[in-house]
Amino acid sequence: MAVHPLPPRRTSAPETPDPPAYDRRRAWLILAMVVAFMMINYADKSVLGLAAVPLMDELAIDKSTYGLISSSFYVLFSVSGLVVGLLSARWSTRTMLLVMAALWAVAQLPALVATVPALVAGRLLLGAAEGPAASMSMHTLYGWFPPGRRGMPSALQIGGAALGTAVAAPVLTWFIVNLGWRSAFVALAITSAAWCLVWYAVGKDGPYSAAAQRAAAGAAPASGTPGTPGAGERNGTRPTAEMPAPPLSRLLLSGTVVGSVLSAFGSHWALAVSSAWLPVYLQTQLDLTASTTSVAVSAVSVLSLLLLLSVPALVDRRKRHGRAGRAADGIAQGAAVLVSGAALALLP
Repeated sequence: MAVHPLPPRRTSAPETPDPPAYDRRRAWLILAMVVAFMMINYADKSVLGLAAVPLMDELAIDKSTYGLISSSFYVLFSVSGLVVGLLSARWSTRTMLLVMAALWAVAQLPALVATVPALVAGRLLLGAAEGPAASMSMHTLYGWFPPGRRGMPSALQIGGAALGTAVAAPVLTWFIVNLGWRSAFVALAITSAAWCLVWYAVGKDGPYSAAAQRAAAGAAPASGTPGTPGAGERNGTRPTAEMPAPPLSRLLLSGTVVGSVLSAFGSHWALAVSSAWLPVYLQTQLDLTASTTSVAVSAVSVLSLLLLLSVPALVDRRKRHGRAGRAADGIAQGAAVLVSGAALALLP
């Protein structure tokens, strides 16, 4: 009796996992928390300048000592930003934002002691905790929004910085004028602590985060068995080999990176000068009251917010009309730096 072998059993190829679903409601909740995070961040930066005149009068310190206190904020600012940025691929962004905001609250407390060493220590800690804030909060947003939906959330995250100063200037000035300059620091400490409590309850790493992508990639192979079309081929696209990453030195020395670093250097210089000395200048040299000064500072931030939301939209519009290229971004960026530099030079 002849025995016929069974026909080979057909097995289906393992499929790549579907893209994660976009949870619009949760994503915009995270966006609201990130915008509040950035508002507190810039309120922390501006509070010392708003309180500078009564602080210097009470502690009997000169402008040189005040400048030392103010500039100590930036000693660890960049260093911590680089260190935390390198660790961001391994650490949860939810945890990093929670730790940063908690340190902001702690950093305001040395103002209650009201001595020069205590104020310097507080600003050092605050700078270290705020150095990674902008990049890590953007990293958090990218974990919740797919690539095609990140434009507006990114603009709102950046706009939160200007909005923070616009709102903080009159509110903190009210505390300074009516309850004393220390009360403004206490109010910010309480605000940061309250944000931590809410973030602990609602914060979470998004489905598009690096950790989620690695987990999804480890759960299912990227291609099918030999001789069986993979997911990419079934969808009409052929998988391509992953391109090797260029050397880090090549990236750091590229014109885009060098130009961006120089632009950010000038931007932060202007921000440091404005946040530390503009309120002092308006009150001591132009004899404006604290309340009028807060209105002027707030108006500057409102204008900044309008430009943040409008200029990128105009650049994107040029790109959609076929005018993409380095000039589309470079001209807008370069013009912004030149105009801000000229404005600072004309201020005196």
